[in-house]
Amino acid sequence: MWVKDSFENCIEKVGNTRKIPKKSFLLEGRFPIISQEKDHINGYWNLKEDVFHVTKPVVIFGDHTQTIKYIDFDFVKGADGVKILQPINDIDTKFFYYFIMANPIKSLGYARHYRLLKELMVPIPPLEEQKRIVAILDEVFEGIDQAIANTEKNIQNARDLFESYLNNIFTQKGEGWVESTFNDVCEKIQDGAHHSPKVLSSEKFEGSFLYITSKNIRTNHMILKNLQYTNAEFHNTIYPRCNAEFGDILLTKDGANTGNICLNELHEPISLLSSVCLIKTKQNVIRSQFLKYYIQSPNGFKQITGKMTGAAIKRIILRTIKAAVVPYPEINKQDEIIQKLDSILVKTQKLITNNQQKLTSLKELKQSLLQKAFAGELTSDMSEVA
Repeated sequence: MWVKDSFENCIEKVGNTRKIPKKSFLLEGRFPIISQEKDHINGYWNLKEDVFHVTKPVVIFGDHTQTIKYIDFDFVKGADGVKILQPINDIDTKFFYYFIMANPIKSLGYARHYRLLKELMVPIPPLEEQKRIVAILDEVFEGIDQAIANTEKNIQNARDLFESYLNNIFTQKGEGWVESTFNDVCEKIQDGAHHSPKVLSSEKFEGSFLYITSKNIRTNHMILKNLQYTNAEFHNTIYPRCNAEFGDILLTKDGANTGNICLNELHEPISLLSSVCLIKTKQNVIRSQFLKYYIQSPNGFKQITGKMTGAAIKRIILRTIKAAVVPYPEINKQDEIIQKLDSILVKTQKLITNNQQKLTSLKELKQSLLQKAFAGELTSDMSEVA
C-alpha cells in the first residue's frame, strides 16, 4: 500500500561540514568535491576534517542550479547551494533520487529552489516495492543514458567537424590573401544602447521598433520568438550610431550567450542593447558572411575573446574586436568560400537538428517512465524499451 508524506518528513538532518569555494578547488587530491555544477565530481580536496562521511547514500540538490546527484561515497561539499538530502530509513535513497527527477520544479533563475522542492508530497510504497521500481529504472535508464551520451557525442562531432573546415580555410591560405584589422575592413563596429528603454512591450504598437538583445542572437541564426518592441524616442537615440541593416553581423559581447554570432535577418530598423555588437563591413573589401565565418573559426574567436573584461560577467570589448586581424582573398574567392561553407553548414545543421530531436525524445522517454513509476504503473516488461 502506498502512502504520502511531506518532503521534509522524508529526510533526516545531516551533519554540517565546511563548504569549499570554487576558486579553491584542486584538480587532483585525496577527496572528491561535490558541488551544484552539472559534472558528477567538480574538483578535489586534501583535508580529511572537511569530509562528509556517507554511511547511507544521499541525494545532492543544487539549490541554485537544480542539479540532482546520487552520491554513495565520502565527499567534500563545494561552494554555496549544496543541499545534502538523507532519506529516512523507510525510503530507499535511489527511489528518493528518482522521485525528485520525476518532479522537476519551476526554474527561478539563479534564485534558491529548495523552498519549492520541500513543498512536494512524496508517494511511498513498501520498501520492497521501492527496490523493485529502482531495479527496473536502473536497467532501463542504463540503455537510455548510453543512447543520450552517444547522441550528444554525435552533436559535438558535427560541430567539431564544421569547426575543422573553418580552421582549414583560414589557416591554409592560398595566393593573393592579405591581412587587415577588423577596423580597416569595416565601416562600423559599435554596440547598442547602454541603458534599457523605458517603454518596452511584447506587442507591436504604432511607431514602435523591434528591440534586440543577446537573447535573440544564436550562432548562425536569430531567435525571432517572443519579440519585444520599444518606442521611437528610444530608437532614435540609438539607431544613428548603431544602424543595423539586413545582412550585417550581430555579435553578443556579454551575457550568457557571449560569442554567439549571426547575420541580421530583419529587413526593418531595429534597436540594439549594448550586449549586442553591430559589425558592418565594407562589402567591396570583405563580405559580411566571410567575416562572420572567420570570427567563428578557432583563430578568429580566440582573437576577439582573448582579452575579455569583467569578473562575474565576461565582456568582449570593442577595441579588441577592432584590433583583431582577418586574412582574406579577393571578393570572387570570398564568394566561392562562402558558397562552400554555406553548403557544409546546411548539412551540419541538419545533422545536429536530427540528433537534437532524438535527444529530446530520449529525455521525454525517461520522464514518461518516471511518471509511470510514481503513479504505480511501472511493470517489469518496461525494461525492454531501452
